[in-house]
Amino acid sequence: MGERKPWHGSMHRTSRRLFVTACLAFALVPPAIALAGTQFNYAQGFNGAGGFYSTSGFAPRDYNQVWHASGYYWQVFYTDPGGTLSGLERSSNNPTRWPGSISYGKAWCYNESDNSGVQWTCQTTTP
Repeated sequence: MGERKPWHGSMHRTSRRLFVTACLAFALVPPAIALAGTQFNYAQGFNGAGGFYSTSGFAPRDYNQVWHASGYYWQVFYTDPGGTLSGLERSSNNPTRWPGSISYGKAWCYNESDNSGVQWTCQTTTP
């Protein structure tokens, strides 16, 4: 009756590790979510092949994307205050998306060839 089962100690350690991991997750996930930006549309329209569209100012950005008719080429990218271009993605996929962030930039989308008549929408995030 007083005999200790061999698995009892390892099960206790495993339970404790799970508890500590869960506590860390609950402590770290909310701040990470709070740091995520809010998505907004910075340009929207129909047709307009050859047009460049951008956010009105610079801010931290989580991603940059444009929803459009598939098969038409679009570019999304960022510029920093010095004019340096980064995060360029060129694609006919819908959406055309650069998933990376920039610490302080202006988001751009460029309509290379979309005169499909289907509405397009350029989106990024703001803090």
